[in-house]
Amino acid sequence: MPYYLGVVDQQQLTLELFSARFLPVFLAWRPHPKRLRLIPVDEFQQEYRTTHDNKDGAYELLCHKVATLDAHDDRAAIAKCAEAIRHDSKAALQAIASRLNQEYVFEIPGGTMEIFAGPGSAETFRHAFFKRLGEAYFNLSFLLDNNHPASEAEMDAFVAIVDELSRAVQVPDQVMRLREGLQNRRKGCHVEGPQP
Repeated sequence: MPYYLGVVDQQQLTLELFSARFLPVFLAWRPHPKRLRLIPVDEFQQEYRTTHDNKDGAYELLCHKVATLDAHDDRAAIAKCAEAIRHDSKAALQAIASRLNQEYVFEIPGGTMEIFAGPGSAETFRHAFFKRLGEAYFNLSFLLDNNHPASEAEMDAFVAIVDELSRAVQVPDQVMRLREGLQNRRKGCHVEGPQP
């Protein structure tokens, strides 16, 4: 579940929500911190975590403000807050899914990605790559089946990936079937739907 800090002002009847959406990214970077302090800040900061060990082994994760809910808000203000929370929680769920899928690739605002290597990633990156390669073959087949443009050069490049990899590693059978289905479509052979 996405994690948020809430700061309540009982006199003003407001609730400020601060997002800990980078918690999955942080835990991929430092899986077992001795202590982690969640620090509310007004705006997202690119340097959202401490990058060095403190003397007491504690780290800090900056949690940016997503919305301020007010008991006196009108419908437009409520809708605006709801949209901000929805947008942030969607990004948080993507980070959670990446961690659960052991894919160790996280999107960060500003068009950047954080990619982690290590014992966990070293065990799973091949499987993750083959899943994405199978997805690419399936989508290229879909494009051909539905008369959408698909670049021959791009398809050649994707097909060549398996040709090269199969010289060094065992390529999963399903990926090979999806590649074969794509090649049959390119040759004009009749194929009933994308091959699973």
